[in-house]
Amino acid sequence: MPLRPTVRPGLLGRPASFCSTLVLRPFSNGTNLASNKIARAPAKPSGGDDIQTALELSVPPDSPRYVRFPTPPQSDEQPRPVVKGHLPVPRNIFRKDYIPGRRKDNEDQWVKKTDIERFSANATPVAKAVQNGEAPWNEYQAMRRRLAENRRQGLQAGLRGLLQRQVEKEHRAKARSTNLANRNRRLALYTPERRDEILTRSSVRESTAKNTTVIRDPLRHEKLAASAERTAALAQQRKEERRDALMELYQAAGKFIVDEEELEKRVSELFRPDYFKEEGYSYGTVNAENIWDVVGKPNSVRELMQGITRTETKLFDAKRSELDRTTKRQKLVAEALTGGKMPV
Repeated sequence: MPLRPTVRPGLLGRPASFCSTLVLRPFSNGTNLASNKIARAPAKPSGGDDIQTALELSVPPDSPRYVRFPTPPQSDEQPRPVVKGHLPVPRNIFRKDYIPGRRKDNEDQWVKKTDIERFSANATPVAKAVQNGEAPWNEYQAMRRRLAENRRQGLQAGLRGLLQRQVEKEHRAKARSTNLANRNRRLALYTPERRDEILTRSSVRESTAKNTTVIRDPLRHEKLAASAERTAALAQQRKEERRDALMELYQAAGKFIVDEEELEKRVSELFRPDYFKEEGYSYGTVNAENIWDVVGKPNSVRELMQGITRTETKLFDAKRSELDRTTKRQKLVAEALTGGKMPV
């Protein structure tokens, strides 16, 4: 028979702590109602333990304090105070090179701070009276000289200390970087392969490995030498082309327009109304109106081939003498030898 507590109607309004002290008994049909009584927890001695017991009994099961556990020790670390602002970027005191255009920098008077004696002499010059060995006039002037000497010594000592600290810092950084690089290299070269990588690696048959192995070309050295020769030839060709272009530019520079007077003169000469008409008379053309009427249409590929094979159909080209052909050929040869265009 299932078990359930026997609760009287008067207990419904009581706290849960009181209900937690109920004892579960078998349900009866009223034959023994006197035996169905509420059994309370045994009484404890009065005092401070009663308060603790009452608090423990009043904690429900859904409370995080239902399961008691020891309180962990609290940290006594004090947080650092918040400092507002930021520190300035440290300057590079020992600049290595002279910076042209920098204000207050003169290349003749530039002295590196690593040359401590010379820099101190320029930064804190000695008075002429001290250089000449003159005695101070009074105690105040002697005190000023002593203070100046102390400042010079302090400047030199400070520069020496800063220089030594910077050199040591650079050496430590270089040694740390070198050691780290060496360690990484040793780990990459000599660290054995991990066991899990060996066990999970895919299997490759020996026959497949032999068939897919890339064999080095036995003629690789000869091919490398031939490639180097081709590269050198291309570089030499580009060099000669650039030299020819510079020479052609130098030859054409004599006809460049460099001022407004020459420009105005050339524009007036080319854009006058009867320019092509006068130019046509020199070529045997009357009443020429454009450049095509003066020199004719541009040569086609067929006409150029006819000029090479000497099968021209034009009267002017057919009657051209061998002297003109030889002159043109020599001009082309001279341009190829000199590396530029020859003047007309």
